[in-house]
Amino acid sequence: MQRFLYISLLTFSLLITAACGDSGTDVPTLEEFFEDQGLTPQQSSSGLYYTIFDEGAGDKADRSKFILLDFSQFDLLNQRLGGTMNTNFPAALELGTVNIPGLIEGLALLGKGGRANIYVPVQLAGNNTLPLIYAVEVVEVYDSLAEYNDSEIEKYLETNELTATRTDEGIYVIIKEPGEEEKPTLSSQVTVDYHGYFLNGDVFDSSVDRGEPATFGLSGVIQGWQLGIPLFGKGGKGTIFIPSNLAYGTQGNTSIPPNYPIAFNVELVEFSE
Repeated sequence: MQRFLYISLLTFSLLITAACGDSGTDVPTLEEFFEDQGLTPQQSSSGLYYTIFDEGAGDKADRSKFILLDFSQFDLLNQRLGGTMNTNFPAALELGTVNIPGLIEGLALLGKGGRANIYVPVQLAGNNTLPLIYAVEVVEVYDSLAEYNDSEIEKYLETNELTATRTDEGIYVIIKEPGEEEKPTLSSQVTVDYHGYFLNGDVFDSSVDRGEPATFGLSGVIQGWQLGIPLFGKGGKGTIFIPSNLAYGTQGNTSIPPNYPIAFNVELVEFSE
């Protein structure tokens, strides 16, 4: 599995406050920073500073949209604190949920492929006590989280020339072998050999790689499994594509970024009630 870096925009906001406050170095104002760096950004009526390199195309990334965003964050000493640039995992977020008004305002100037530096003054930085600096690229703009998830799964299926069935609940399933006629229920104890991966192919978990199937109560796992595993009988094999709302949702976990759809190749080894 290729490792990736994902930390929320809020976490980075806290990092910049802590890093600048504890550096032992006098922190410049935004205006002093611009002078030191030889920058002449534009300024909006709200006081936001920005430099647009490419406005991008299509719908703008306003607060009603769901976007994929690559970004780096810097402090006022021009030190990079982190971000998603140069990783396989841009941040996937509903822009209206971001608690940094200046960042929302700046991104709303960009469409798909748009690139800019956004300099957020304190009065537009939410709960932060220092200005925030972002280098951003809008990878994609969607109308909603659901559209993003369906689009990513359907794109994967098309690229790989696969045909899957979308259930009413929203998972996509490919049944390669249905297995025996009897199917598990939500109250079943199941043993499953599985290979979990992102839609770019990176693996995040695999009992196959560990060489030992996993046994667990079906009622205690993510909804996508609760919906998908009962479609197979003992010996059944296939693939389940799970949108984020039926997987790890807006919080993600230590291996999976928030809002990301995921996929599992599964084999139902056995089950019992």
